[in-house]
Amino acid sequence: AMPCEGLLQLDDAAQSVPLDGRSLGPFHVPVEKVEGSGCGLAHLTFLPAGLGGFEYSAKEPSPLRAQQEEFGDCALERISVCAAVIGFFVPTGPAEVRRRGRRRRRRRQEE
Repeated sequence: AMPCEGLLQLDDAAQSVPLDGRSLGPFHVPVEKVEGSGCGLAHLTFLPAGLGGFEYSAKEPSPLRAQQEEFGDCALERISVCAAVIGFFVPTGPAEVRRRGRRRRRRRQEE
């Protein structure tokens, strides 16, 4: 994991938590202030700043929202025990292939 600049935003509230790109957290997210929901995490959205050469793609539906919709409970306990993938970065250009190390390994295996 690498730190990333951007925002953690609550869909139904005018609140967001800035991410400075230097820290992995922890971050205080005021999820208890989301009204009409049993779980504020279900409304959490990650909005990353531009990351050179990559584009962010959020998982749809969000696993945090799906947990509440499918089971009626909050994902807080789940993410306190294990990680949840909420999205991923996709390269926007051709990927660089590192072949140099592979050639060395092949030569060693042939000898």
